[in-house]
Amino acid sequence: MFCPNCGAKNAPDAVFCENCGTRLTPAATQQPTSQKIPTQPVTSNIPSRQMQTANKGPKKQPNKAMIGLIVALVVIIIGGGGYYFYHQKQVANNTAANTSSNETVSASSSSAAPTRTALCSTSKTSDLSSFMSSWEDTMNQSYIGTYDGDTVDVDGITLPDDIKNNDYEGNITVDGEDVTLKWSPKADTDKEYQVVAASVYNHNDDGESKMIAYLYVFHNGEPDVLVCEETGSSAHDFTSSRNQQLQNGFKKIANESN
Repeated sequence: MFCPNCGAKNAPDAVFCENCGTRLTPAATQQPTSQKIPTQPVTSNIPSRQMQTANKGPKKQPNKAMIGLIVALVVIIIGGGGYYFYHQKQVANNTAANTSSNETVSASSSSAAPTRTALCSTSKTSDLSSFMSSWEDTMNQSYIGTYDGDTVDVDGITLPDDIKNNDYEGNITVDGEDVTLKWSPKADTDKEYQVVAASVYNHNDDGESKMIAYLYVFHNGEPDVLVCEETGSSAHDFTSSRNQQLQNGFKKIANESN
């Protein structure tokens, strides 16, 4: 080996340099060449994505029955809510329509025949029936009257129906004039002639058919008895009766409190 100090050649097993005395490092003490340590493959403890996916197992399928139930409940709730609001709207519309209709009918009725304080009543009609029954005996006559619930036929004019239906026009006049008659047992309207009752006495006189007809009216609010004795005529003209006993009897009844 060669001395590292002076470069002299020495024996391979020399401990000191024969030239300069420098200690020589024995060959045996030289650092052995490093040996490569075989590298072991490192195994990761972290499972791969594939392994994780495999370990999870198959995905759970959604419960179709539960989904169907939820959908059905949603449909029922939406449908029920829609029906409720539709029904409420219909009720509101019907209420508004009925209110409007009632107001219209009420307004129409009011304009057609405004009501006033009744001048006659059921009890007064009953009193008129009693009075006429007594008066007939006095006159030796027999009358058919609406105050007894009967229909009166005045030479082809049916009362009270023809007055109620306005079929009397052209067939009944008062003092030769066409007038508007209103059949009103309570006399609670503003009409000029309110008819509360009618009666007729049909008889034969020397083989000839005769008739005496009465209309018990309130003329402009005042009681009056109209009479007609015409037969065989298309127009029957009524005038205020001159029979004071009849007039006074009806006025007494009319002026009684209801």
